[in-house]
Amino acid sequence: MKKFVAELIGTFFLVLAIGLTGNALASGLFIIPIIYIGASISGAHYNPAITLSFWATGHISGKSMFSYIISQTLGALAGTLMIFFLAGSALQTVPASSATPIQYGSIELLFLLLLSMLYLTLFLTDSFKHNRIYGLAIGLSYAGILLVGEPVSGGVFNPSIAAAASIIDYFDFGDSYLYLPIFILAPAVGGILAGNLFRYLSEQNPGQQAGE
Repeated sequence: MKKFVAELIGTFFLVLAIGLTGNALASGLFIIPIIYIGASISGAHYNPAITLSFWATGHISGKSMFSYIISQTLGALAGTLMIFFLAGSALQTVPASSATPIQYGSIELLFLLLLSMLYLTLFLTDSFKHNRIYGLAIGLSYAGILLVGEPVSGGVFNPSIAAAASIIDYFDFGDSYLYLPIFILAPAVGGILAGNLFRYLSEQNPGQQAGE
């Protein structure tokens, strides 16, 4: 239960970082402390795509995966409600008007694959397992992903936040729900691909020594 509470709270603050600042670098810096706080409890996923990548590697069960995703979505919903209360308007995830579904879907997929691979590398490989830079690395990487990808996709590279934002926006007479299928599916596929890619790259051939 502590893991799921940690994921809920962490995702809540992640939404606040994104929705209240509107600045990619500030968002990345803001999430560094919540990554350090939650890492030893839940792994500090705060993102269903990241959770799917760990599930694809076999490091969490299907039951835990669903519980993580439910917790993350509840946290995202609470965060978007708080943003609506504080800012008076709903958080929107809307792609650039010139971007096609294939374009912004590809951005969401590829960048979540990259972020998921970073998580898996930092938390599952022997050379990085006991590092102390994981929070800084993830926070700055997420800031970079937002800076590069958001102008095209308009999303936040997080299916739970996209879903929660679309729900609140719908009741505020918005239409961002039209883009929700891709904002959910593309990152999810990116996370699953990352898990399988990481597992493939981590496998050693019979008789091969690590590093050879």
